[in-house]
Amino acid sequence: ETMLKAYQNAADQGAPEAQVSLSELYVEGRGTPQNAHHAYMWGRLAERRLPPGQLRLSASAAVAAAARLMSPAELKNAESFVQSMLVSGSTPMR
Repeated sequence: ETMLKAYQNAADQGAPEAQVSLSELYVEGRGTPQNAHHAYMWGRLAERRLPPGQLRLSASAAVAAAARLMSPAELKNAESFVQSMLVSGSTPMR
């Protein structure tokens, strides 16, 4: 739980490493209940902001894993949410 809170705080402040780690925790259900929507959101935010490289590949893998757990409608809603976050520049709400 402490790790989850630390990642959450850093992710809320825009740290892509924390966003990827948080996405992985949510998709795997480690230290928190599995939550595909949160996993997708955090991974996609990081993926969209990161330059090509290993961290972006990790974000993409977490996004793909989360997407496999979601319906097409859930994916569409999650993607719309991510897009609105990126356009507005705001930080995600929990």
